[in-house]
Amino acid sequence: MLLSSIAYGGHLFLEQRYEKNIKRADLLGTNRISGKKASFPLNFLIIGTDKRTPEDYDPKDPSSRVSSVNGERADTIIFVHIPKDKKNAYVISIPRDTDVLIPPMGDYKGGKDKINAAYAFGGDRLGAPLLVATVNNLLGVSIDYPVIVSFKAVRELTEAVGGVDVVVDKRVKDPRSQVVFEQGPQHLDGKKAEAYVRQRYGLPRGDFDRQERQRQFLFALMNRITQTNVITDPRKLDKLLITATNNLTVDKSMPVQDLVFNLKSLRPSDATFTGLQMLPGRNIDGVSYEFADMVAAKELGAAISSDTLPAYLAQHPPGDVNHGS
Repeated sequence: MLLSSIAYGGHLFLEQRYEKNIKRADLLGTNRISGKKASFPLNFLIIGTDKRTPEDYDPKDPSSRVSSVNGERADTIIFVHIPKDKKNAYVISIPRDTDVLIPPMGDYKGGKDKINAAYAFGGDRLGAPLLVATVNNLLGVSIDYPVIVSFKAVRELTEAVGGVDVVVDKRVKDPRSQVVFEQGPQHLDGKKAEAYVRQRYGLPRGDFDRQERQRQFLFALMNRITQTNVITDPRKLDKLLITATNNLTVDKSMPVQDLVFNLKSLRPSDATFTGLQMLPGRNIDGVSYEFADMVAAKELGAAISSDTLPAYLAQHPPGDVNHGS
């Protein structure tokens, strides 16, 4: 969506200078569909990774055990569906603490755990493929192209566009970053934007409020790009493109040029932001878990597979992307 917003400006962003900046890897593994072509509808899995150090180890959180704190884990998981007519984008958040069945892959024997643990359990080589397989099983769908985005991209992209504007519903302080978000319209610089989308402690609904903030930020970022002179100022555009591509890792088979060309007419108003339907969470042995409404999840998967998401969303209306807790 970001690259499509930029392409809207009429600039050939796919020059070698930018395309060569995008990293490629085998992100599908055994999930790859032989002979699959880049024809719509298409499903993407956006994996927002966050580097961890041994100091981040939390014995009460299974997904932060040694296998993950020594590398990266998927703290943000977003499923994106582009329908056959390519006129809309459906952006669906999946809570990081969702209890799921993670299938066996590589050295991992499989089992029930938080969904963000799948990326860690797969290790450097199979992290993305294992998470893809887990989401495929959860929704009963096939992901065509996973994309890994570094969390530091939030700060860097925000700085590249001169900040983003959001509306905060209630004054809140982030206990970790110590940043205070005042009630009402706020202009966020890179540092504040990163704190805004990372915060979950101190929010009434924890990670669910963080997901709303992340959706709000993405919408605000796209609006900032299309409504300001970012795409018409060569220097600003170059800085933005270098920043965006520098933070992306795509599957080795992903035809970036063709996809951006096909999606360049999408505007921020064409994107619908929502989340997986959830049941009440529970604390098990001192660890907090969230649980997906599996009936709704299967309905969502069926709507994705049949390209009928508007009917599903009529039954499960999305929230207001213009506000955040």
